[in-house]
Amino acid sequence: MRFSTEHQRNIAFDLLRLKRKGISITKYFQKGEPVVIYGLDFLGKEMYFELKEWVNIICFIDRSHDMEFFDGIPIFSIDNTALKTFFMKYEEVNVLVMVLSDWPNISSGILKRFENAVPISPYLITASLKVVKTDYFAHKQQSTIEIVKKMVNNEVVNISNIVLVGTSYTALLSTLVLPDWKNSLFLAERFFPSKVVEQMTANNILCLYEEEAGEFYDICYMIAAYARQKDIPIYGHDHMLLSRSFFENTITVIEDGDANYDFKHAVTYHNILDNGNTYYPFGFDKNVSKVFLTGLMDVPKELETKAERIVPSALWKLKSEAEKRMISNIFSFPYCEILNLVQNGKNIIFLTEAYAYVNGDNVISVEKQIELYKEILSNYDSDRIFIKPHPSDNADYATLMPEYKVISKQFPMQMLKWTGIEFKKIILLWGTTCMHVFANDFNVDVHKDILYRYGILH
Repeated sequence: MRFSTEHQRNIAFDLLRLKRKGISITKYFQKGEPVVIYGLDFLGKEMYFELKEWVNIICFIDRSHDMEFFDGIPIFSIDNTALKTFFMKYEEVNVLVMVLSDWPNISSGILKRFENAVPISPYLITASLKVVKTDYFAHKQQSTIEIVKKMVNNEVVNISNIVLVGTSYTALLSTLVLPDWKNSLFLAERFFPSKVVEQMTANNILCLYEEEAGEFYDICYMIAAYARQKDIPIYGHDHMLLSRSFFENTITVIEDGDANYDFKHAVTYHNILDNGNTYYPFGFDKNVSKVFLTGLMDVPKELETKAERIVPSALWKLKSEAEKRMISNIFSFPYCEILNLVQNGKNIIFLTEAYAYVNGDNVISVEKQIELYKEILSNYDSDRIFIKPHPSDNADYATLMPEYKVISKQFPMQMLKWTGIEFKKIILLWGTTCMHVFANDFNVDVHKDILYRYGILH
C-alpha cells in the first residue's frame, strides 16, 4: 500500500474514532474563523461537510479543478492569482491540507504564496483533539500524555530518545544499549506486552501503548516531525505500522530477532513510499545508518557496513544494582526465584513454543501441544525440570502439567543467558530463536524429529 492511500485510510479511521466518542473536529477551530481546504477528494469533502456550519470555508484549492464550484464554494488551482484576493481579506487563514503524500512541498508552496496562511495537517487536528482538547486518552499514563501534548503543541520537552518497540526483547536491549534509556519516550504497538507497559508506568518510564491498530498513528506523525525539528534520535523497530511515521527520520535499528539477519524478511515487510521507492525494514533500508546486533547469526552482507555488535551480558554487568533491579522488575524477570530453583537442584529448563497460538491460528490443538511436551520431557528427571512458557503460549501448564514447576512467561528468555545463571541443561525445540541464543554457551538438547510426527514440521 502506498502512503498516499494509507494516509487517507488513517485519517478516515481517526475521524470515525473521534465521532464514535462524540468528538467533533469543529472543537479544533474557533467559530467563524476562515478556512481553506486544499484537496477536494472524498476526505476533503467530508471535512467540508463536518466544518461548514462552524467555520467560514472561503474556498477550495485543488490541482485538478480551477474556476469551478462545489456546494456554492469556489475552487481554484494553486496558481490562480485570484486566490490572493480571498486571502488578503483576512489577517490569518488556516489551510487544511488533505494531500499528505506531498505535505512538505504543498505546505512550503502555500507559505511562499500567501504570507498570512497557516498550513494545517489533518493529523495535527486529530492529534490535538486526542491529547490537547479532550480526555480521549484519559485512561493512559498521564505523564506520557503530558509530554506528547507538549510535542503536538511544539513546546519544549526533556527527553533524550524516542524508542519504537513491538517486543519486550527489543525494549530490553534498548535499556542495555542506551545509557539514558530512563529518559526516553517508548512508543509501543498493540502486540507489546501490557504487563511491561504497567511496570514501565510504575517505574516512571514514559510509554505510549497502542491498544487498537492505528490508534495514534496521527500522533506518531506529529512526534516524528517534532523529533526532526529538535534532533531527538529514534531507536528501535522500523517494520511496524507506527514506525512508518518515522521514515523521514533516521532510525537506529535495534535487533528484533532473526529477521535482522536475512534480507527475505525485509522483502516480506517492505513498504512502497509516495515517491515510488521501496523501504526495506529490519535495518536493511539505505536510510538506516546503524543497526545494533547481538550476533545471533552471521551479519548479512547488506548490513556489514552499518552493523554494530553488542554483547548484552557485558552491558548488563555495567549496570548498577539499582538499574538491574529496575530492569528485572519492568520485564518481570524472576532472577532470585530462578537462581533459587537452580541452586536447589531444578537446573533443567524447558522453553516452550506457542504452537497452539501462532498469530491466532492453531498449528496444533492445546491438547496435542501438551501431549508433545509431555513426551519430550518424559526423557528427563521431572524433579529437576522447570518450564518457561513462550510469551504467546497461553496453555495453563500449572493445571495441565502439574508435575512441573512453571515460572513467569513474560520476560524475554535472553535474560536467562545475559544474567549468568548456570543451567545444567536447556531443552529447546527446532527452528526457534532460542537455538541461536543458547546453542554455543549451554548444554542444549534440541528436539526436531518429534515435530514431524506432530505435524509441526513437514
